[in-house]
Amino acid sequence: TGSLQLEDGLAVRLVEHLNETYGGGAQGKELGEQGNLELARRLLQRAVQNRITRLFNRIQEGESTDESAESERLTEADFEVGAPLGEGTEQKAAIDEEVGNLIGMGKAKDWFQQVRQKVAFVEQTGTRSDLRVCLNIIITGNPGTGKTTFARLLAKFFHTYGVLSKDSFVEKNGLELKAEYMGGTAPRVKAAVQEAMGGCLFLDEAYALMDSAAGVGGSGDTFSQEALRTLLTEVENHRTNLMVVLAGYKDKMGRLMRAEEGLARRFPSRLHLDDYSPDELASICEMTARTKHQRDFEPGLRMKLARHIENFYWRDIAQQNAGLAVNLTERALDRQIIRIVSTYPQAFSGSLHGRPTAAAPLE
Repeated sequence: TGSLQLEDGLAVRLVEHLNETYGGGAQGKELGEQGNLELARRLLQRAVQNRITRLFNRIQEGESTDESAESERLTEADFEVGAPLGEGTEQKAAIDEEVGNLIGMGKAKDWFQQVRQKVAFVEQTGTRSDLRVCLNIIITGNPGTGKTTFARLLAKFFHTYGVLSKDSFVEKNGLELKAEYMGGTAPRVKAAVQEAMGGCLFLDEAYALMDSAAGVGGSGDTFSQEALRTLLTEVENHRTNLMVVLAGYKDKMGRLMRAEEGLARRFPSRLHLDDYSPDELASICEMTARTKHQRDFEPGLRMKLARHIENFYWRDIAQQNAGLAVNLTERALDRQIIRIVSTYPQAFSGSLHGRPTAAAPLE
């Protein structure tokens, strides 16, 4: 770094900052695990780049930095000591809007609000160690209730608000982690954890880890035991710098939890996503039509559709949920296309007879 020095008193504050931020939790437990030298090199490079930006901005404002002693020093701001958690205001506003646009999911929205409150408290008090908690969560719900959608958005939200250091979401199925031979499962589990480190590992149908002839919750085969044992060890070793999400159906997940007591301790948080109501499904239909197919509902259609779903599709909700809304929207789109072509056959006569319609001449 040449002649660059730390500003007076920065060394002591920098030690506190490193322990608070990188000693375990908020930005990843890197001290003592990922290599202190690599962490120091990365932080120094970032500080030097911040210094260059700082001096360039001063030059742009007409100030001279040639003879300033400050220009040869790295400051608290360069190392981002005391900087606000997470991304900037615009990014937080964008993710907040995305959360607000969720249809239904009242319990899930409460989770996001709790994170905002905790980050606000930490920023005011400076006690970033309060974010060094286990983030692991079990999400249950019927098909189509948005388990993956919620987990993906939660990981993105945690990164935006500074709880997770990486905006990464690694999705795996329980069966993917089980190898076909002895000793092959543990490396798969460890590789998935390392890939997600600093972000989120989403494990769908987690009870597949214990599927066996005895069923979910049975003793499991050798590969199942190896997968679950390795997962529990990895989760414990990285409990504050990785969010692991186990997702699946409530009954099967309950049997898995009873079969392996260690899961309850390592996954202290639970969230069950309820089935969508007919009104919510009608809103999903309207959103799908607008965002995916560029179609708007005619006035009053959403309320009529909600009653239609309640009267004719109430048996299908528990097994489909949002999938039902998407299917209804796509079938309605097909009917609209057929209706338009049937009403105006002359406009599509060339295509209907296997001949391309004539293009207008270029002027």
